[in-house]
Amino acid sequence: MIIEKITLPELFNIAQGEGERKAEHSSPQNLGDAVSAIGAIGAIWREKRLNVCTFPSAVVIDDSRRRSFLAWVATYLPQLRPFTAFCRVLSPQALDACARREAETDMPSLGLLEEACLGLVFGELATLTNGSLDFRNVSFAGCGATLSYAVMRTLALGEQAVNVREIATRWSHARVLMKNPGLPLDAEQVVLPWSVLLELRDLDPNSNHMSSHEYKDLRIACEEIFQSGKISLAQWRRLTNGWNTEGAVAILDKPREERVVTVRRLIESLAMQSTFDRTTRAFLAGYLVNQIGPGSFEHFPMLLPFHIQLPGVLMWYGLCAGLRRKGFLRNLSGSLGRRILREAVRRESFLDQPQCDVSLAELEVLTGSGIIRGDLRITNLAHVVIELSPCINTIVRLLPTEATEEARVSAPASSQRKLFDDEPLEMRRALSELWTVLNELDGIKERISKYVAPTEQKKTKRKG
Repeated sequence: MIIEKITLPELFNIAQGEGERKAEHSSPQNLGDAVSAIGAIGAIWREKRLNVCTFPSAVVIDDSRRRSFLAWVATYLPQLRPFTAFCRVLSPQALDACARREAETDMPSLGLLEEACLGLVFGELATLTNGSLDFRNVSFAGCGATLSYAVMRTLALGEQAVNVREIATRWSHARVLMKNPGLPLDAEQVVLPWSVLLELRDLDPNSNHMSSHEYKDLRIACEEIFQSGKISLAQWRRLTNGWNTEGAVAILDKPREERVVTVRRLIESLAMQSTFDRTTRAFLAGYLVNQIGPGSFEHFPMLLPFHIQLPGVLMWYGLCAGLRRKGFLRNLSGSLGRRILREAVRRESFLDQPQCDVSLAELEVLTGSGIIRGDLRITNLAHVVIELSPCINTIVRLLPTEATEEARVSAPASSQRKLFDDEPLEMRRALSELWTVLNELDGIKERISKYVAPTEQKKTKRKG
C-alpha cells in the first residue's frame, strides 16, 4: 500500500490522463496518522504505481473538508461523476477502522447466524410489501434494499460494534435523498430483533444502544430456540406471566391442521392482551406461527391481519424461523437465500474499486446541487446502489421523472408488482384466511392418506 500527499490540481491532472511521478511513501501501521503527517489530502494506491496516471484507490481527507472536496470534484471533474463510484473518500478515522477490520477478519462470515439473518431480511421484506410478497417475483435487488441486509453485511464484514441505529439512520437518509416515499415500517421494529440477535453473538450490547437488561427475557427465549428449537416452559411463563402456558407449549405435539387452528386462536387472544407489552406479544405471535412449520417461512400470511396490532411481528417470525437452522431459508424460492448470503459474505477490501453507484456522502452533495437525474451515471435505470459506509451498500429505487412517469401511466400496467407498494387491508385479511384454509386442507389430506394408502397397497398385491 502506497500513500502520497496530493493536491487538487494534481488530482485533476491524473483524472485528465496527465501526471507527474512523485516520491512514494510506504504505509506505516497507523494509516490515519500517516495521512495527517503528509498533508491535508492523502491518496492511497494498493500497490506501486506503474503509471503516473493510475487513479488512486482511495482519497483520505478530514471530515470537516470532505463536503467541500466532493463539491470541487462535482464541479471540475464532471467526467468522473459520481466520483465515489471509482474512488472511496475516507476520513483518517474511517481509514484506520477499515484497515483494522481487514487485519482482524480473514474472510467475511456470519457463522451460525446465517439463517437468522436471512429470516430478518425476509421478515422485513414481507412487512415493507404489506404482505403482498410473492417470493417467485423477488430479486436480490428487493432484498438488498432492506435495512436488514445492510446490517447483515456489516456483521459479515467482522464489525465487532455493530451500531444498528446508526446504520438505520444512514439507510433512511439515503431513501430521503432519493425522494422515496415513507414505508409501513418503523426503524425500531428492525432495530430490536437485530439487537437481540447481535447479543446472541456475544457482541457488546452497548454498541447498539440497547440496555443489557431491556428485553432480557426475549434474548433468553431466542437463545433457547437457537439451542433446542423451542422456548422452555419456565421461560414462557416469565414472558407471559403464565398466560395460556399449557396450550402454547403443547402445539408441536398436535397434527398440523390442529396446529393451524390452535395458533390462530392464540394469536387472536395475544392481539387483545394487555398484561404484557406489545413487543413481547409480537415476538410470541411470530414464534407460535413458526411452530406450525418450524424453520420455514411459508405461514407468514397468517400474521398479516395482526401486523398493525403487533408491530414487527413479521420480523420476529423471520428471526424465529432462522434460529431453527433448518436450512429452509437458504433454499427459499430457487435458492434466493443462498444468493443473498453470497453477496453478504463477499470478500471486498476498502482498496478495491467500489461496487456502488455513489456514496451517501457524495449523494448529499449532488442532491444539494440539483445533480441527480441526467448527470448521474448509474448501473441500473430502475435503482441506485448507495454505499452507506465502506463496502456496505443499499439499493434505493430511482423514482421516475415527470416525463418517464407520464410514459409509464400511458403504458400497459406491468404484471409484476413493485416492491413496497400499499395493499388494501381487506385484501391482506382475505389472503390470510385463504392461506389458513389451504393449510387446513393439507392437514386433512394427510389424515385421509393414512387410510387410503393401505387400501391401495392391498389392491396392488391382489393384482400381482
